Amino acid sequence: MSQQKSNGLKRCRGHRRRDYVYDNPETHPNQSIHWNQYLNHNTNDRLINDMDELKLLFLAFIRTASTTTLPSAAGANKTSTNCTGDDKTYNHNGCSKNTINIAVWNCILGYAELLTTHSTDRYSIFPLPIDALTRLVHNEFINVVRNLLPNASNGENKNDRNSPFHRDMAKAVSNNIWNRVSSKKDVRDEKHANSLYVCLIGGRENRSLDCFGAALCTVIGLNCMGFNGSILTLSEDHAYESHTKSSCNNDAGNGNEPVKESPSSMVDIVKRNLETCEVAVPGKTLHAQKRRGREISCTFDERNANKSKNDEPKITSESSWLYMYNNAMLCDSTPLILAAAIANINCSICSIGSRGSDFFYSKPLYVLKRELLWILYDERHLD
Repeated sequence: MSQQKSNGLKRCRGHRRRDYVYDNPETHPNQSIHWNQYLNHNTNDRLINDMDELKLLFLAFIRTASTTTLPSAAGANKTSTNCTGDDKTYNHNGCSKNTINIAVWNCILGYAELLTTHSTDRYSIFPLPIDALTRLVHNEFINVVRNLLPNASNGENKNDRNSPFHRDMAKAVSNNIWNRVSSKKDVRDEKHANSLYVCLIGGRENRSLDCFGAALCTVIGLNCMGFNGSILTLSEDHAYESHTKSSCNNDAGNGNEPVKESPSSMVDIVKRNLETCEVAVPGKTLHAQKRRGREISCTFDERNANKSKNDEPKITSESSWLYMYNNAMLCDSTPLILAAAIANINCSICSIGSRGSDFFYSKPLYVLKRELLWILYDERHLD
């Protein structure tokens, strides 16, 4: 593969006569609409100044999962609060710090992706306004989804600890998420639509969510509400929510961490005694809302009911490749959730050239994706 530089962009000539162009923007992010309009800044807000500092913060979080203090990137003898902020700054309302950190990290990833992949206006990732992003997560997501929970002020649900209630809450969170973003007929080709940050600013940028982004945001929302048995579930080309049947008997809002039931996450859903929820149903119509919160098997029942006797054999979740024959990937730990979010980062900007044969990518976003995945690998979370 040959390499050349043109107009400040790094070009790599592939074997199929395609140019892979890597963009490396240097404009300060405070010139972007994300910094100026979508985030609220305070004078003493912390900034992450470079990749080394980001890696240190990420590594410390992965190693401790629910830490309250992290090593400072500025020096080994100093300490720095984690990305949830100081306890006196935010009222967590029973939402665990670990869950909040997952939300903030996913928001960081989405912010970095949108900042560096715009078709015309692209900016440097650093300095990264971590406190402003944390504030966005608290004010526009956590506080909102917690208010969807009955008696959320004291975190009690004494009369509604059952499976229908879990489904009702999954449906409520999912509806809230889809109402935030733009409604589009087909979101399968929607780019850069895979994060909580897109959920929070999507309506202002005419963006929607893909199925991964919708499922991830719903699971984070349910965990913030205290449904800690809620699991991000990934299959061949789809994403949805799973939850343990026993989790329906747990207190909603108690802030406890989920207990991992199996050393393997690629396991049969039936063996894990799990129920499932469809949440990645796009649209704001009543029909779309009705389909959310249902078992995935209901999707097949609906399709099979419309088939004639001469049609192909009926498909179920146990026989469908889309759902990996009931053997989906269960992201049932913090590292696995973040690994899925990082792996879903889309570094492409657009196709360029007279025939669209050249491919345009964000170099700093590739570096961020690579470095964070290496951390997860080195910590033995991707074995």
